[in-house]
Amino acid sequence: MSCCGPSRRRMLGVLGAAGRDRLACRGNHDRPHTGDEYAPCEPVLDHFDRWGESFTARQQLAVHELGGLCLLALHTSELDGSGGVLERPWLDRLRDLLHDDPDRPTLVFSHHPVTTESGWSNIAGPGFILNGGNATELQSLYQTGLNRNVAPMESTGATIHLRASGGN
Repeated sequence: MSCCGPSRRRMLGVLGAAGRDRLACRGNHDRPHTGDEYAPCEPVLDHFDRWGESFTARQQLAVHELGGLCLLALHTSELDGSGGVLERPWLDRLRDLLHDDPDRPTLVFSHHPVTTESGWSNIAGPGFILNGGNATELQSLYQTGLNRNVAPMESTGATIHLRASGGN
């Protein structure tokens, strides 16, 4: 077993350059794992990250620019589970990024659904959604003066949040 070896890099390469042609947000299958077969991969705490070369590091917030649009990718995977979590430094960084430029159109996306309703309608069930405390805090960002005019957009296995500037 290799980490993200040549065949995986080729598969991703077909989609273009990371950060330019494609944007990815890691999910629970891309999280670091334990076990001897992962030992050659990049260490993360007591786990090994086979996708470390291909995606942002665990629990990182990736910022991308596309014209005047700011794209924020949240890596929400738990270290040992299928549910979602945002660790404090990245939730604080997200709050700061949104606060620093409140009128800029911004798209925030993650692998894990945020709302309880999306958990009940998701095939993976409510255990797959972002944990309750993080979900409440993330949603509160949209209910404050920081992020007016929010249109949440959700799909199976991923959540996209849109913050548009101006107007009502």
